[in-house]
Amino acid sequence: MEEGLDGSAESELYPAIEISYSSSNPLASSVVLELPSNGIRLRFDGADQRLRLIEILDFHKTDLTYKGNAIVKRRDSGPYHDNSGPLFRQVSQLFGPTPDGEYYNAAEVEDAENGLWVVSWPGVAFSFPFQHSAYRSEANFNGLLASSAALPATSMAIFEAQSWTKAQGSLFAAAPSLPRSLNIALRGRCRFPDEIEFAKIHKNGRIEFLRRYGRPFWISLDQTTVQDLITELGPPESIYYKNDRRLSIHGQPKRTSRRTSELSSIRDDSTDTDEASGHAVTDEDSDFDSQEGIVPGSASNPSVESFFNFRAHGFDVFVSPPRAFHNPGSLTATKVLFHGNVPGSHNFNRYRRSRWILEDISHESEGQPLTSEMKWGDLSLSLKHHFRSIYANEEERENLQRGMVLNRGMDDSPGSSCELLGDFEDDFDDLNLDDRKPRTGRGSTQQEKDYEELSDPELFGFPGMAFEVLRNGTISCLTVF
Repeated sequence: MEEGLDGSAESELYPAIEISYSSSNPLASSVVLELPSNGIRLRFDGADQRLRLIEILDFHKTDLTYKGNAIVKRRDSGPYHDNSGPLFRQVSQLFGPTPDGEYYNAAEVEDAENGLWVVSWPGVAFSFPFQHSAYRSEANFNGLLASSAALPATSMAIFEAQSWTKAQGSLFAAAPSLPRSLNIALRGRCRFPDEIEFAKIHKNGRIEFLRRYGRPFWISLDQTTVQDLITELGPPESIYYKNDRRLSIHGQPKRTSRRTSELSSIRDDSTDTDEASGHAVTDEDSDFDSQEGIVPGSASNPSVESFFNFRAHGFDVFVSPPRAFHNPGSLTATKVLFHGNVPGSHNFNRYRRSRWILEDISHESEGQPLTSEMKWGDLSLSLKHHFRSIYANEEERENLQRGMVLNRGMDDSPGSSCELLGDFEDDFDDLNLDDRKPRTGRGSTQQEKDYEELSDPELFGFPGMAFEVLRNGTISCLTVF
């Protein structure tokens, strides 16, 4: 989806873009990208954000060809503008005969006179209105559609299946055969790094990246070097040099008990959610403040802590001297930030969606691993249950697992930092996400309610992990440190 939105950003080719999604559960329902000036609608699944369906709603707003032949000749608008699509016989001449046709009567399509024939070939289907009075169930549909009772096609669908009948049941759930990246699909994977399908997060700072074609790649925090990252993932799209340490999700309380080693991972700098997700340095940022970031390739101190932005892979890697070895000349991966690319969130369309599994932590009741698609209300219960033994008492657990509110939309703050609202000791009872109820209160309109559900995310910390959670309970970013 991220590549599709980048491509549709060409204002001359696509002057209007409309995005529709569920504000309450954006990962469980499809995301719709409509190009009204081009007569095209794209549907992506919410969890993986893969393109699943292309719909042509107006045949004369874009050029459509098959093997060099026009499906329908494009006509300019005017007093004699004809908005009709191709006839069945024209489509049959292009794609050949087909045995796959499905009829919906007038009542099913809520039309007073016409039913609808959906005729499909492998990967493509056309919808032809048909005079319901002329329909005969015993007749061959090829003959019916060749008669005068059949009207020109009103829409066309492009999908991945042998027929539309087979596609309907698994359109948004079947495993796609092609990679996400258009570069890999069109130019071959020998020229581009293999894309990451999933990340499995293990204990002790070990992360396993499952790739589409090649062997898995592991990042071991404080051990994996910069050279390892570039060799396995390719060069980062941009680099952000960190200089802001104001963000602190949980202070480290003083203690001398045996739990210190486990709780010490909840550090003052446990979540650097402001770095790359705010404003990463690219070649296009010619007017970017040099104190906030440095253009890749410019002269800089190689030992400066920095974020490698792997936008096409969906995550950032924080590079700094290893915490276990105080060697300023050595730079290793010390944090990884997985971006959810949740529609409506601050970082939407800045990264490809990154999916992950907490391999060593299972669901409290179902026994399944925790995933990036789970709601925070369910996932947090399992995390609290898993880490319950490392806290001295319930009060300590509640204090260390209390959320902090972030505001990324302030105009007077730099794009690379987060503004904290409230204090760590404030009462956050009204910000509890476990009830999973939509948040309202900014206004009476649906648009204002939708905005309230997605704005001002909260941060929640657990040993070795920090979660950025939207008001609707969707996880927009996971930091592993």
